[in-house]
Amino acid sequence: MRIHSGRFLGWTAMGVAVVVTVALAAAGELMSVRTLCALVFGLAGYAAYVRPYVDISPGEVVLANPLRTVHVPWPTIESVNGRLGLRIQTKHGAYTSWAAPQRGRLHEDVLRQLEEHRAAGHLDDPRFAPPRPEIRWNSDVLVAAAFVSAFAIALALGTFF
Repeated sequence: MRIHSGRFLGWTAMGVAVVVTVALAAAGELMSVRTLCALVFGLAGYAAYVRPYVDISPGEVVLANPLRTVHVPWPTIESVNGRLGLRIQTKHGAYTSWAAPQRGRLHEDVLRQLEEHRAAGHLDDPRFAPPRPEIRWNSDVLVAAAFVSAFAIALALGTFF
């Protein structure tokens, strides 16, 4: 089960940014503050509303946030809190999801599946050490942010690449 935060708003922000950027390029104002604002608006919409999600699968819970994605295997989960979003406490630290506020009962779904795994005996085998959560940086957002930053610097200096 995959839960996204607000894809419609994020895609709308990206669409508006693309239309404005193309219109400014057609008007000969590609290197302008307006273009920079459109790019920042589009990147922010993508990073905050399209990129974040929570994926609950039989093997793990995936928490994808704007800058990083955390794969949390079921055996490492100690507790789940859903008061202010989805927060998963593991033996190796706590991880929070941006996408959880859209669905108020997401933490109950995670708790239910965690209890099902425990009841089936999948998490209590002493022969296996619980794996560590895997953290991956979201290179697409970081590269886009670097591009927008380089564009802002070039605009401020009055130079082109």
